[in-house]
Amino acid sequence: MKTIFSVLLIALFSLFTHSVFAGDDYVIAIDEARINISSSLDGSAAYMEIINYTKDKPVTLTQVSSEAASDVRLHHAGKPAKALANGETADHTVTIKARSAEELSDDGYYVYLEGLVAPITEGQRIPLLLTFEHGDSYLVDAVAVQPGTHLHGDESDGYTAHSDH
Repeated sequence: MKTIFSVLLIALFSLFTHSVFAGDDYVIAIDEARINISSSLDGSAAYMEIINYTKDKPVTLTQVSSEAASDVRLHHAGKPAKALANGETADHTVTIKARSAEELSDDGYYVYLEGLVAPITEGQRIPLLLTFEHGDSYLVDAVAVQPGTHLHGDESDGYTAHSDH
């Protein structure tokens, strides 16, 4: 019965979100995954909304990786990463409370890709592997857009880009 409920829930949420994932005791969705275009190889930022449909448990995004860059980290616009005793810095994590969402944006948490292997061009899809605290990882394609652009659902191709003015 639990499996049937999970399948129906995933099907329902798939109508409204880009990517829906379910585990034994959670259902999460990733919406509006996008990355800024970049003509340089220095880096780029990726944004998305992570929605936790789980009834009573938070989920925590602990790591993001991509073959598009040599270093991918969760950053926060207002919080520097904590320094560790060995001189390294601890990566940020993003916790999404039960029945809530967290927007990764340029004024909060976001994904930073440093050392790009190639320039990122508009419309390109960049795979991002999101790893959560429970150990599951999910592959999401971030669409390359002009900085400040948000994606909105569209029945024809999944997304239409709209720029902030």
